Amino acid sequence: MLIKISNPIFKCEEDRSVFFSCLYSLYEYQDIIANGQSLVLTVNEQNPDKLIDELTCLCDKWAATINILV
Repeated sequence: MLIKISNPIFKCEEDRSVFFSCLYSLYEYQDIIANGQSLVLTVNEQNPDKLIDELTCLCDKWAATINILV
């Protein structure tokens, strides 16, 4: 599954590090590619509803938007 995360807002470098640490710690995480102000996250599809809930919560904290690409 590909998920696009757009425009997260970071207050400082540590804030940015915490955001990426959270992404990397997702059980379903496989890969992430930066594309300008957006990120494309590749994840397993084992439990998509739980993953979307986790990503929504995470993105809400950093005022980012998520879109399911595939």
